[in-house]
Amino acid sequence: MTQHEQAPSDIVLGAGVAGRALAQQLRASGRQVTLVNRSGGTFDGHAATACPAERLRALPHNWTGRTRLFVCAAPAYHRWGQEFPALVQGIAHAVEGRAVDIIYLDNLYAYGPCTTPFIETSPYTPNSVKGRIRASAAEQLMALSGKGQVRVCIVRAASFFGPGVETSVVGKQALVGALTGGTVYLLGDPTQPHTLTYLPDAITALIRLAEEPMAYGHAWHVPNDCQGSVRELLAQVAQGSPKKMQERIAGRTMVRMIGLFNPLMREQREMMYMYEQAFRVSHAKTAKTFNLRATPVKQAIAESVAWARAQS
Repeated sequence: MTQHEQAPSDIVLGAGVAGRALAQQLRASGRQVTLVNRSGGTFDGHAATACPAERLRALPHNWTGRTRLFVCAAPAYHRWGQEFPALVQGIAHAVEGRAVDIIYLDNLYAYGPCTTPFIETSPYTPNSVKGRIRASAAEQLMALSGKGQVRVCIVRAASFFGPGVETSVVGKQALVGALTGGTVYLLGDPTQPHTLTYLPDAITALIRLAEEPMAYGHAWHVPNDCQGSVRELLAQVAQGSPKKMQERIAGRTMVRMIGLFNPLMREQREMMYMYEQAFRVSHAKTAKTFNLRATPVKQAIAESVAWARAQS
């Protein structure tokens, strides 16, 4: 690249843990990144552009040429019903008449419960309000694919764990609790298989699939090597700890009671099916098509433990 050439340009919508990690990785590869969220701020030494969903069309960005728009944004959990439709509509308005690749980081809520592992072509059968919201968002965004010069790719991940992940079933609090013999709060039946996504694997998948023309027009699953139970994963985290971690398990009744005072737990009630039965995800199609592999779970745990120790 000469001094007169600009670095390739990306927009990352959402400054949560995934959006920040993605922006950081894209910059490290030499791309120019515009990080966008609702209120602005500074992340990893870079200013984010404040642009609410309803004003995305006016986003101050050089849209000339083909732009990659990574959608990692999600409203606050208790505001999905009010704000997710505005987010999707804002994206649709922003890309109209432009050459844009949309890479949408989605979760698994749209699938609903399933007795067998989810695959990339599993139908949407949501049994929750949030699942129906996610299904509608995915359908509306995918409907943009092929309109003019817009292409859309959906990348689905399970609940995150790993460096930087604060809020998750295996977030920082759970890791630190397992390491120090503290209290670990678990949901449902922690002995059931429960697929988790190592955050760096999600970032790798987003970047790789954005570069693959055949990825567009389809949904893909992030490769996951963590397919055991939450209890098993935390037991591996706790290996060598001088004190045994203390489990506190919350079933539906306890979640309902806590939800009277805690908005996040109140919203969690309808998602309890994910923790009461096996919740597994296959990434066979993604692995076969793009030769993408997950970080081995032992390595992912070691890196997560190193981060958690530095935080405690």
